[in-house]
Amino acid sequence: MIIVAGTISIIAFNRFRQKYYNRVTYNGNLKIVGTNVENQFGEVIQLRGVSSHGIQWNYYQCITDESLEHLRDNWKMNVFRVAMYIGQDGYIQNKEKMYARMVDIVEKCIKADIYVIVDWHITDSKEMNLYQEEAKEFFSNISMQYKDVPNLIYEICNEPNDASWEKEIVPYATEMIETIRKNSKNAIVIVGTPNYSRNILSPTNTPLKFSNVLYAYHFYANTHKNAERQILNYSYEQGIPIIVSEWGICDYTGDGDINYEESNQWIQFLNERNIGWVNWSYSYKDETSAILKKEIEEHLNENIENFLSKSGKYIEKLMKNTDEEVRKKQFISF
Repeated sequence: MIIVAGTISIIAFNRFRQKYYNRVTYNGNLKIVGTNVENQFGEVIQLRGVSSHGIQWNYYQCITDESLEHLRDNWKMNVFRVAMYIGQDGYIQNKEKMYARMVDIVEKCIKADIYVIVDWHITDSKEMNLYQEEAKEFFSNISMQYKDVPNLIYEICNEPNDASWEKEIVPYATEMIETIRKNSKNAIVIVGTPNYSRNILSPTNTPLKFSNVLYAYHFYANTHKNAERQILNYSYEQGIPIIVSEWGICDYTGDGDINYEESNQWIQFLNERNIGWVNWSYSYKDETSAILKKEIEEHLNENIENFLSKSGKYIEKLMKNTDEEVRKKQFISF
C-alpha cells in the first residue's frame, strides 16, 4: 500500500510539474546557486521572456492580460520585464503615474502566473547618482507592497554607463539591495554593469557580498559577436551568475539589420549555460527590434499572432525551440 501511494503521489506531482513547469505556481521563490537560478525544488530554471519598451509611452497599451497569457502558453515565456525609464518623461517627471502603471503591469504578470522584472531603467551614471534617493524610495515602496509575492525580481540600474564599478555602482547597489531586503529578504536582484551593462569583468573581479544577485549583461546581435561571447564565457566560468536582461537581434540602436546567424549563436550559447535572457522589445515602435507591428495599436484586444514583425516571428520560434530543449532535459519518466 505504501508503494502504491508513493507511486500515485509521484504521478500526481509529475502531472502538476508538466502543467505548471514554466509558471510561478510550480517554481515558487527563486534562488541563485552558483551560476544557476533554481526553483523551490532545487531544479535549474532558465528565465526566458521579453521586455517592454518604456512604459511612459503608448506602447505599454499592448501589455494586456490576454497578451501575457498568450506569451506564457504559446511562447512558453516565464518572465516579463517592465522597463520604467527614469528620465525622458518617465518616473522622475511623473512619479504617481509611472508607479501606478508599474503596479498595473506587475498585477497583470501575477495574474498570468509569471515572473516580472521591475526595471529601474537608467541610461547613464548621472541618472543613477542624481536620483538615488528616488530609487531608494521606489524600491522601498514596491518591495513592501509585494514583500510576500514570489513573482518579483528587481533590476536596480539598467545601464549605469560611465560609472565606476567600485566607486559608484557597488555603493549604490549595496544601498538598494539592503533597502529591498528589509522587506523581501530573499528576492533576486539584478545589478547593471558599466558600459551599457557589458563590462561583466568588473563584478567578476569584485563581486558584491550578497546572495541572490544576478549581474546584467546586454548585447545586440548585429553589433556584439564572438569576442563579447568569449568575455561573457570567462565570467561564467569564474562562477559569476549572469542574466541577459536585454538583448536584440539587430544593431545596438534597436534598429538596423536583423542578424539571424549571430542571434542563433548567442541563444545557443546562453541556453547551453542556462543563462536567462529577455528580448527587447515587446512594443510596436517603428524599429527593427520591436516584436509587434504598429497596426496592433488599433487592435489591442486581438490575437498578437496577427501582428508580429519579423523580429516577433523569430523570437517566438526561439522561445518555443528553447522550451522544447528545456523540457527534454527536465522531464523524466518515473
